[in-house]
Amino acid sequence: MYGDADLSEHSEWVSILKAGGDAGELAKLFTLTVNLVTVAGQGLISGARRLADATSPWLLVAAGLALGIWYARAPDRTRQRVAAVGRGVLMSAAGAATVYDEVRQRFELAAPPPTDWKSLAASNPPGAVLGRACLHTLGRSARSDRSAAELAADLPWIGVAQGEDKVRQVLRDAACFTEVWRGRWQAGYAASPLLRYLQQAAKMSQAAPDGAAAPEQPVDTSA
Repeated sequence: MYGDADLSEHSEWVSILKAGGDAGELAKLFTLTVNLVTVAGQGLISGARRLADATSPWLLVAAGLALGIWYARAPDRTRQRVAAVGRGVLMSAAGAATVYDEVRQRFELAAPPPTDWKSLAASNPPGAVLGRACLHTLGRSARSDRSAAELAADLPWIGVAQGEDKVRQVLRDAACFTEVWRGRWQAGYAASPLLRYLQQAAKMSQAAPDGAAAPEQPVDTSA
């Protein structure tokens, strides 16, 4: 740092940046919790369906009735414990969501407003604007690798040419994108072992006889 510094302002920004970091960690924890609950619920539903297909749906009805009767006849202390556990889980999730929302709002209020695409298009070359839009969209995509056609369809209107051919050219020219699979691009670089695997898989796929299974596509390895 050069020149005079306002230490009070510096301390305030340190606090704000810590709040942003806390928001990110809370978001990860909250997302992990939601995903675990979702996976557990899907596993129970899938298991129940398989059991019903293998035996009879009435078996599930009988199990549900038995569970209800057990809960109704359980001692008050047992029912209070079950209710307390349920309330504790819900309150913990609600508390985490509230804290996350508070620190996120604090960080967003202190951060400068993002520049819109119209302003970026007016002050930057079209290729730079399109590259930023591709990186912005690809980084928020549900899958790690996308084709040029898929990415072009998901781009917002940015005020410059953004057709499939333009997007493909940007993906090929910009160093922040990597073609991890033929015609499939991701943000960042793939690990060297994965690149070697992809090359070997491509050779095996080309040499394999008709009807052979193609290799699976890679998982997200963006750096």
